[in-house]
Parts: sequence; C-alpha cells; structure tokens
Amino acid sequence: MKIIISYPEKLNNEAQLINNLFEGEMDCFHLRKPNYSEKEYQNLLAQIAPKFLTKVVLHNFYHLSEKYNVKGIHGKNENCISCSTHSVDEFNALSKNYEYAFLSPVFDSISKINYKAQTFDLSKRTNFNTKLIALGGINEHNKQQAIDMGFDGIAMLGNIWQNGQLNLEYFNAQKIICTTTDL
Repeated sequence: MKIIISYPEKLNNEAQLINNLFEGEMDCFHLRKPNYSEKEYQNLLAQIAPKFLTKVVLHNFYHLSEKYNVKGIHGKNENCISCSTHSVDEFNALSKNYEYAFLSPVFDSISKINYKAQTFDLSKRTNFNTKLIALGGINEHNKQQAIDMGFDGIAMLGNIWQNGQLNLEYFNAQKIICTTTDL
C-alpha cells in the first residue's frame, strides 16, 4: 500500500499533483494542511477527481468527510481510521477501531529538521488488530529495512515532496510503499 502525506504548505497546481499521485498507483493520501482554513480545504477537495476521494484521509475539518465521501479521518477519537503514535506502548494501547497507525520517527526525518530516529522494540508489540505503519525518514534505501523491522507498511512525506516540489518520477519508479500485508 502506498501512503503519501501531503506537503504541509500550499502548492501550485496541488490538486493536479494529487491526482497525478493517484494515477501513479498511490493507494491512500493523507491530507494534512495545518494552516489551511476550512474553505481552502474544501477548495482543494473539490478539485481532486471524485474517483480518488474515497482514498483520501483528512487530518482536519472532519465534518467534511461525509460531504466529500473520503476514506476516513486521522486522529484520536472513535470515528478515526488512523492515528499517529510515538511509542510501541502508545500503539499497543490503541482501540480496535483503527485500521492503521503511524509510528514515528523510524529514521531521521527528511521534512522535519532535528527530528531524530527513535529506537522502537517491535518485539513488544501486542496490538495486531491495527496495522503498524513506519513514518519518518523513509526513502529508497531504508524502505525494506522498515518492513524487515516488523512494520506492516510505510508512509512517506519528505522523500516525495522535495522543497515543495513533487518528486513524481521517484514515486513511480520505486513502486513503493511496500507492505507485508494488505491494509
């Protein structure tokens, strides 16, 4: 499964870039724009091809999920399909309602300066109801290492969006995000 997280800032032709990612075999897109207004969120969602909206997960303005028929919402409440965690204990404590959860940072972050890798002892994992997705510093050199460590899949942000530019060529060439199981 290929999970890509949006570039946090506004981009030119952003909806077209997102549509291109889906054409390039992206399975799931996390729309995370912390500085966007609700109107900006709606404008962007309205420009994404309707056939792709069911593969979009919202990080803000959850009430828009029904209007745009998106895959789901990301956060820590009972209606969310995914969330972010930062320890194995936190991941293990998640309720069964989550399809998957990010655990980060697995490697030194590409997009967040000084956000350094943490050591996660995945042998202590007890939650197998929720897929465990590696996030943080994922690139072509370590993506398989994350899977070999015991993650069910990986997600990318910094290696796909380089200085606000979509690295679509890289994305298509890698056939990433690999998983050991389907999400």
